Amino acid sequence: FGLGWAAEEITLTNTGEVVGTPLYLAPESILQSVPASGPENDMWALGVVLYESLTGEHPYADEGVVALLHQGGVPPPRAKRPQLAEALERACLAALSFEPSQRPSASQLATTLAEWLASPAGRAGLSASPTEPEPVGPRRLGEYELVEVLGEGGMGTVYLARDAKGRTLA
Repeated sequence: FGLGWAAEEITLTNTGEVVGTPLYLAPESILQSVPASGPENDMWALGVVLYESLTGEHPYADEGVVALLHQGGVPPPRAKRPQLAEALERACLAALSFEPSQRPSASQLATTLAEWLASPAGRAGLSASPTEPEPVGPRRLGEYELVEVLGEGGMGTVYLARDAKGRTLA
């Protein structure tokens, strides 16, 4: 990410050249209808990472984003993980909206995810696999206790963590 702020300051590419990691570029950037920079494009990339974290799979690695345009959208995360909370699926799909103006801002997405984490479902956690949860156990990362694996994707693992005051975060 970060292409949104760097686009005006750094000019290392030619005009019209696509910049970014292809699997995380927004559809409008791939189709070159708009530059591959800006908060909407960064939100798409964040949506891809969230999708990978929730399902363990990339939303369109097999089909390609152009094929998804014809299908009308990414496969719903709950189609891959039925036990996934509807609120998380809605947040993920909002970030992956094909219409850039319909994507949430970073603060809107952060608020949605924080509200879910504070809910009873969020406090209960999310299993790491479709069968049984795999608790992380009492492992620590700095001041945080790693409670369980929320998901794994191409960019790494997302954990449910708890701070010293008992607040949960991902």
